[in-house]
Amino acid sequence: MIQPPDLRGCRGTTTVSTICGFYRYCKQERLIDHNPAAHVRRPKLDYTSTTLGLDRNELGAFLVQAGLSGGRDHALACLLALNGLRISEALGADIEHLDFNRGHRTLFISRKGNKTATIPLSPRTGRAIHLSHITEREMCRYVRLRGAEPGNLHASVSPTRPARSSV
Repeated sequence: MIQPPDLRGCRGTTTVSTICGFYRYCKQERLIDHNPAAHVRRPKLDYTSTTLGLDRNELGAFLVQAGLSGGRDHALACLLALNGLRISEALGADIEHLDFNRGHRTLFISRKGNKTATIPLSPRTGRAIHLSHITEREMCRYVRLRGAEPGNLHASVSPTRPARSSV
């Protein structure tokens, strides 16, 4: 006996949607008289997410490693982990958009869909950005020599430091 396919998963839902869409298109283009998939019941989806995030210990280890790496890496990790920014928001942030509002360090960012927002930064994120900016200011002349703008928090150019002489 032939068993019907199990259509409860994501693949089955996509298959049923594709078939229903195809018949709907054929009906609209008057290629068929009626839509045989018009009243097909679609499988129920399980909306619980199976994607796991980092637990508290893993997040702490991630931030420690970013802190050991220093500079922009630590600032980026703090923006992502402690302030919940999307990667595009964090990479698009500009140092000129830092401000103080009501005693809190804030950052003006461009969000998804061309929306803008001013977000408060956690104290650790503020310190990381400040330290990153100090390091960046010291190395600005090397960045300018390579033709990049130093204002971007996460410039794609990684400036080379002058060689340290061994003692």
